[in-house]
Amino acid sequence: MRALGVLWVVLLPAAFSQTIAPPEFGSEFFNRAGLAPLKCQVQPIHPTLDFAFRLHAGVYFRVPIYQYRGKGHTWTVGLRIQRESGGAPVYLINRLGVPEVQRTRLETVAEGEFLLGEGNYRASFQLVDDERRSCRGDWNIQAKLGPPENLLKLAVAPGAIEPIATPLAVSAPGGGHPLADRLTVFVNAAPVAPSLVGLHAGDTATILTSLISLLNQVQARSVKLVVFSLDQQKELYRNHDFTPDRLPQVQQALDSLQLGVIRYTALERPKGYLNLLADLVNEEISDAKPARLVVFLGPHSHLCGKPLADALDNPEQGSTKFFYLEYTRPVALSIQDQPSAEGWLDVSNDQPDLFISEPNAAPIVVGDPISLPANYNPTELDISHDAIDHMVSLLKGRTLVIRKPQDLAKALGQLTQ
Repeated sequence: MRALGVLWVVLLPAAFSQTIAPPEFGSEFFNRAGLAPLKCQVQPIHPTLDFAFRLHAGVYFRVPIYQYRGKGHTWTVGLRIQRESGGAPVYLINRLGVPEVQRTRLETVAEGEFLLGEGNYRASFQLVDDERRSCRGDWNIQAKLGPPENLLKLAVAPGAIEPIATPLAVSAPGGGHPLADRLTVFVNAAPVAPSLVGLHAGDTATILTSLISLLNQVQARSVKLVVFSLDQQKELYRNHDFTPDRLPQVQQALDSLQLGVIRYTALERPKGYLNLLADLVNEEISDAKPARLVVFLGPHSHLCGKPLADALDNPEQGSTKFFYLEYTRPVALSIQDQPSAEGWLDVSNDQPDLFISEPNAAPIVVGDPISLPANYNPTELDISHDAIDHMVSLLKGRTLVIRKPQDLAKALGQLTQ
């Protein structure tokens, strides 16, 4: 056992992109001889479900920077993953530049991820720098779903190993009748953290991957999609016959949102967002052939006004079911309850041991990139019912709170009951 004092950390890109290497190149890389030891720590990332219903796995690693002088140093980082049942291993390899720093008490921290289908695997990690020094680690992976997500249709086939950048896809409808003849999806384009002036890349990814999961799990003969902004009181995108090939248009609409620019009409009508909601719902329930399932999807809004019942043309909308998938940041644990750095394997020695941080030092908390970001300072607005929740309640619908992919899996199961 060993303890380190207070240290500084340099963060490399959170999840660098890795590509599949040819088997001969990967095999040669992992069998290189004559390498000197490099001090580093490695921690496996156990399989975790994302909002696209893919299982992420991978590795965190960090390297003390005092082992380098000057600039221009590089790392070649590789992952080898193989099914325990046999088959050829998959090699994921990438090259990273080591940042030039002056302080010798810094550490670089990075991660590499990949996607897995359900199954058992053996994984190996190796880092080789430009000075022919190396560190590595090996571990077993058990990738499986648990309740309530075990009835999900995963986006990665059992036993498959794929790079993290593998494109997402909406599966074709299966045999038999669709679960919904017509599906309407209203997406509220808003940041998960309401203080931001635009959508973070993670917000856009959460919305798009959740939309893909919704379309995969709730198959419909036709889909109407409307993307709107309560804050801007306007529609950003509308398509009455939405198909998956139009997802880039949705992403473009989300990326164009500028919450830092306040529209004059929004200032003139501070309650105009309630009119926008009422217009969306009235159009739906007054349709000659209304959708059997209407889903609002988006982050919890700071706009909490209550729509009036007389704003709706026909609140008794018949057989249409309304749901609100409300994405809410979980309240963060206190610093004493946060995970510590225990569990890092020191792979610089022949006999690995556990890395234990200094008890009085602030722990380096590795955030979970799959769940929504934590809320460290919740206010009454974070726990209040927002305007969409009030509207869905007025329509005798249900609000389902989403904080992590498992919540989305459970919610989609309730949509199709």
